[in-house]
Amino acid sequence: DLTVDTPYLISDGLFYEAAATDALEEGESCPAYFDAAANEVTLQGFNGFTIYSEGDLNVKLVGDNTITINGYTKGLESANGNITVTSDSYGTLTIDGNWTGECAGIYAPNGSVTLAGNAVVTVNLESNNNSNYTAYGILAETGITITYSSSFTATCTASQSDEGANGLRVNGEGADIVINTFGDVTIDTSRNSGTYAGS
Repeated sequence: DLTVDTPYLISDGLFYEAAATDALEEGESCPAYFDAAANEVTLQGFNGFTIYSEGDLNVKLVGDNTITINGYTKGLESANGNITVTSDSYGTLTIDGNWTGECAGIYAPNGSVTLAGNAVVTVNLESNNNSNYTAYGILAETGITITYSSSFTATCTASQSDEGANGLRVNGEGADIVINTFGDVTIDTSRNSGTYAGS
């Protein structure tokens, strides 16, 4: 875990370890850093698995970053807070994978999701169980906002779901999806065999 005391994620190319400093040995890199004062995680060449927070999750993208959720169910997840993904350098985040149950690229079951700055987020997910599970690009409770110059692409498939898959979905009563960006937003749920493919 990245904390105030160990804010640097150090990688040797095979394993990750949280460290107190960003001093690197030969062959090591620092693909993530936690700024406790700003409550923000910077991803800078991250290639790993689910990033989870109990509270608000603020992510800044630098360079190209990848999350693979094979064996996991979510890419970015906040259990009880909001999720914000931003960049000031057209940083990218690609969330890929398939799962035998419900899966989501970005998941805020008790909060909202915001893409801002010029972040570029791509989600490619498949729920491939024979049961009635689905796949979501972004799933939030209180709202989804894509703003400024951020871009979002979702290709989601739920091969056995009656509902199909959802690129963007909010569950809360009165919750809104707001798209007000100079970037591109593309959602593809066309490969579903379910009876409904919603946005």
